[in-house]
Amino acid sequence: MGAQSQWDVEASVFSQKRLLEDLHGYEGKVVSPVFKELSVSDVENYAQCGFKLLAAKGFRLRDLPQISLDLDPRQRGSLVHALFEYCLQQMENGNYTIAGVQNFLDEKREEFGLYRQQDSHWQIQRAKLVLLAERFYNFELDRLKFFKTQTEKVVQVHFDLQQLKFAASKPEVGFQFNFRVDRIDTHKQKNYTVVYDYKSSSYQVSNYGSWLTKLQFQMMLYMLSLELLSHDAADNIAPVKAALYYQYKTFDLSKGIIEQELALTDFGMTKRNKSLTADEALQQFKNEFSAKVAEVLTKLNESIFSTVPADFETCKECDWRKLCRAPHLM
Repeated sequence: MGAQSQWDVEASVFSQKRLLEDLHGYEGKVVSPVFKELSVSDVENYAQCGFKLLAAKGFRLRDLPQISLDLDPRQRGSLVHALFEYCLQQMENGNYTIAGVQNFLDEKREEFGLYRQQDSHWQIQRAKLVLLAERFYNFELDRLKFFKTQTEKVVQVHFDLQQLKFAASKPEVGFQFNFRVDRIDTHKQKNYTVVYDYKSSSYQVSNYGSWLTKLQFQMMLYMLSLELLSHDAADNIAPVKAALYYQYKTFDLSKGIIEQELALTDFGMTKRNKSLTADEALQQFKNEFSAKVAEVLTKLNESIFSTVPADFETCKECDWRKLCRAPHLM
């Protein structure tokens, strides 16, 4: 046999490389400016597994909802958020009525293109949402005497990789975060802020003690970002004392992180609640969180992507598990 051609040598090397990747997982560099601007889910995805971010943001793959007569999670989430915003506005103006809620939902049906030519199905969904609005109204009626609300606030902050901390202005080396906060409440007398994220269930709802191990960054990102904005008079944000999940099926506000004194006096929580924290412990957790974000973003800044997740349990619910070449999935 004659000497191998250059093409044969290159093909052999490439084949060996692919076999090793199939055995041990892929890791490589993918450079793109698209990764310089991040959402909360982007940084969580990358922390959990590089391929999750690469698939969703780099390749722009989409996980389309299954066809169903029910609202898919995205549609329901958008509709519920809009409904709560409407209810709060009407309650503050003293104009809340069931008829108004019904008319609002019909307008949103047209805007979102829901249940076209399916009036009977829409009537069922609308009745459920009207009942939810009534429960929301009853829950919020007394709370609005003490808190003023702001909804769907658009926030832009940065993470400075040289200073290893969040920053209000764009750094020389770092990342930009863009996100929308569901709700911000400010106590009218005590002048402190509480950040809320609406949740339809208890899925992925936990207290701050497990956020770093579960790589759940959302609530602390909100808290630290709004703390930065609180230093700017133009944003008119009071000191941030809590970041809580608003579970609207049960109207449970007890999960997240909150300063102990306020939890006991203003939220009726007990000292056994694991969302409570003292000032010193809260500051320590903020430092640990910032350090973890710095670790994740430093790796992303090097454009390193891998098919090996931080925890293999992540793969069980990953939208891209059928596309991924991670060895444990093949």
